[in-house]
Amino acid sequence: MQLRLPQPASNKIDLALLSVVVVFLYLMMFRLPFTPIFAESDPLIFLYNADRMLSGEVLYRDFFQFTFPGGQVLYYFLFSVFGPQYWILGFATIAMGAASFWFCIKVSKYLIAGPLAYLPPLVFIFFGMRWFGLDGSHRTFSPIFVLIAVLILLKGSGKYHLLAAGIFCSLASFFTQDRGIVAVAGLSIFVAIDGLAARREWKAVFGRFCLLFGSFAVSLFLLCSYYIFRVGLGEFIDSTIVYPALYYQYFEHNNYSAFAAGIRDAFDYPGLGGKFYIVPTLFYSFVIPISILFFPLIYWRDRKLQNWEYWRRPALISIVSACLVLGITAPNNYRYFNISALPLILTVWSVSYLNLVRSRGKVVTFVLAALLIAFGFLQAFRVQYNWPYIKIDTPRGAVAGTRNPTTEKYIWLLNNTEPGEYAYEVGLPYIYFPLGLRNPTRYSHILQTSYTPPQHVAGAVTGLKLKKPRFIIWQNAYHNITNAARAEDDSTGPLAEYILSNYFLVKTFNDDAATEIWKRNE
Repeated sequence: MQLRLPQPASNKIDLALLSVVVVFLYLMMFRLPFTPIFAESDPLIFLYNADRMLSGEVLYRDFFQFTFPGGQVLYYFLFSVFGPQYWILGFATIAMGAASFWFCIKVSKYLIAGPLAYLPPLVFIFFGMRWFGLDGSHRTFSPIFVLIAVLILLKGSGKYHLLAAGIFCSLASFFTQDRGIVAVAGLSIFVAIDGLAARREWKAVFGRFCLLFGSFAVSLFLLCSYYIFRVGLGEFIDSTIVYPALYYQYFEHNNYSAFAAGIRDAFDYPGLGGKFYIVPTLFYSFVIPISILFFPLIYWRDRKLQNWEYWRRPALISIVSACLVLGITAPNNYRYFNISALPLILTVWSVSYLNLVRSRGKVVTFVLAALLIAFGFLQAFRVQYNWPYIKIDTPRGAVAGTRNPTTEKYIWLLNNTEPGEYAYEVGLPYIYFPLGLRNPTRYSHILQTSYTPPQHVAGAVTGLKLKKPRFIIWQNAYHNITNAARAEDDSTGPLAEYILSNYFLVKTFNDDAATEIWKRNE
């Protein structure tokens, strides 16, 4: 039973679906006609970092960050062209989703024959992006470059293909350091297996590995070289390698407990949206990691029925998928979704190969595509018309925020601060960019765990003493505790002592964190 390999080609259907995806993402990110929907989430950290860079500060030297510079550099260049406006986040997210969809189609068509090739990208966008992917941060941009690297090696295995694949893996690491590393590791394993199956001499295989890994290492160094030379190799390594290795795991969702926490949060999510949220959470939490078993089992069963030229493509996607899945040190529904494009392709290929739906592929694809797109636009309709919005004119442009205590916090700060003023948010640095405020310290992410080492707390206190901001934004949990009662890994005592001695409570919000605003003593 010799099966023919698909012969991929773009067509009008691809472009039509891409247009539908762009419209869908626009409706999720902007309230019609052109007001960006505000959300307090991690992309604000990258906007804040890029804003500090735009004002002349140097990443890693003047303020701390532990990711590689790709996300910050992207927004820095966008701000340099368009100005530091909040709408840029929405358009960057739309571009990310459209690129992910497009390259997912390209890769899928190299593996899956017929209409079924459209299912992986459609599932990715319309049964995942709404909950897990509207995140214009480093974690959603880096998988695009992995898809491109895989696509290049699907097209050919020459030296220029290897060279280009290594470069695109370095771009993945430029945004998320470990993602490009696990991707190039997967490609390296494939190069070795491919060489063995093609009966190449070991010297040739080793040379191909050196070309792949060498192009990755050299291009990644060049991408990061500005910051390496500007801040020093030691500071760069301490920030982006040593800190994540020692402290990253101590954030509550940055270790293996994140898997159960993600599922638990889905079942606790309120309202009708929470009921819908459970299904994709379970799907990505279980199907994506299990999918890496599909190809090995099929290959073991049918390895003698097809030649290696046929197995080469699914083997490549399977190996890279396995490395991406196993490389996640804090697995949960969000992180599995981010790298799910290749596992989704592998899943649909397995269903197609086993002839479970291949004979009815056109009908199955049409029905599922219609259901997925309709479900997606039902979500978009709810976002446009079912949410209680309030328009907020911020220094970064008008935004549409939902009426809740978190939005009230931003409105209060907007009415009581001036753009360019120093303020300090203890915890995650969300307020700075939308309100045009400045962090008076080198540090953010001051948490009550080992995620924040004592030297970061000391640096924050030093900055507060020097700049003396009017307002501190934090929570009761940071100060309603004696030093003797603090957990062993809680280093925030000196910060609490300084704030309690120099500030007084002026406002409390009934949000999830019970946020408090304290004002400096006159």
